[in-house]
Amino acid sequence: MNQIQSISDAALYIQALRKRRDEGHDVLADADAVLIRMNELPCETVEDALALLDVAQHISANAFIEAGGDIEDPHGGSARASELALIVMNIGRAMETINTTMVAHSIKTDRPAN
Repeated sequence: MNQIQSISDAALYIQALRKRRDEGHDVLADADAVLIRMNELPCETVEDALALLDVAQHISANAFIEAGGDIEDPHGGSARASELALIVMNIGRAMETINTTMVAHSIKTDRPAN
């Protein structure tokens, strides 16, 4: 994991792990190692900040589903699922605001669109 030198690198690795997971591979140990490495790295750029938000949103969404959350009724169900739904939505709002602000100010990044 030391080859990961930035949060953006880590986020790209996490995306690759998601694809492997979707193909049926067990990636939990690798994902944990990447998340630990990601936490050790400085957040220095807008790309890094967006990558952190993206990863946080995916983790929160997975926790929402594990807590019994219902996508059709995100505020129904347990209090925990409802809290997680709000977290996921607020992270999405923050990402949208950052992206809109970047476009308005013509700020460019190398980060691929999700």
